[in-house]
Amino acid sequence: MFSFPVKLLVLTTAVLSSFGTALEAASTFSENFDSTSITSNLTAQAGWAFGSNSTITGTAQNSSGTRTYVTTTATDYNTVDFTAQVKVHLNGGSGNGTGFVGFGSGTPAGTYGEPGNSLYLRLGPSDFGPFVDANIQPSGVNATLADPSLGNGTYLVQMQKIGDSITLGVEQNYSSGAFVATPGMTYTASLSSDLSFLNSTNSTLFFGSQVGNTTFDDFSVTVAAVPEPSKALLAALGCGFALLRRRRTMRA
Repeated sequence: MFSFPVKLLVLTTAVLSSFGTALEAASTFSENFDSTSITSNLTAQAGWAFGSNSTITGTAQNSSGTRTYVTTTATDYNTVDFTAQVKVHLNGGSGNGTGFVGFGSGTPAGTYGEPGNSLYLRLGPSDFGPFVDANIQPSGVNATLADPSLGNGTYLVQMQKIGDSITLGVEQNYSSGAFVATPGMTYTASLSSDLSFLNSTNSTLFFGSQVGNTTFDDFSVTVAAVPEPSKALLAALGCGFALLRRRRTMRA
């Protein structure tokens, strides 16, 4: 049998170990794309230009003619609660000008290069649709969120994960200020039932397009806070002493 000090040490180690795991989880950051290069928080697939190299200075732009995506370098956003936002500028380009924002692998898949193993929004420009819809691949789920009155312009897209739920929302004609979803333009999915294909190796946050008519800027991610080590340690010690006291009382 373990003595109490050893039990307490085991319990404390377990708590601190779980905290250490949290430290390895995806992190908070922001990127305004003012520079011609991006920070290590993001990874760009082929064809992307940033800052003064993009047609709209200070944005992210893909002019390759092939659907590719900018993803977070961290792949474990399924393990934390977060709020992420990015501005999407639609300026035409027919079907090739469709903008994508989502959660998952962010890897081109299928005939049209849309994101595989992902939950994502598609925002269609005025000369294609226009539309905003939510999709899940590979299940094939598709839900229309907006009528054809939408189209070219600036949108703020927000992705928010709380527990098992992740909600994607869109604010139309965005200019500044806090995010306020346009009525009817939100979609919520369950990680456990709708997105069971996601794990800590393919859960990125991403955006993308096919042509330079669609650009992105001001991408930000805020991860919910985790307990400080000192608080976790105190909690473990308190639990251990409570167990010891209970054990002694039962023996008396």
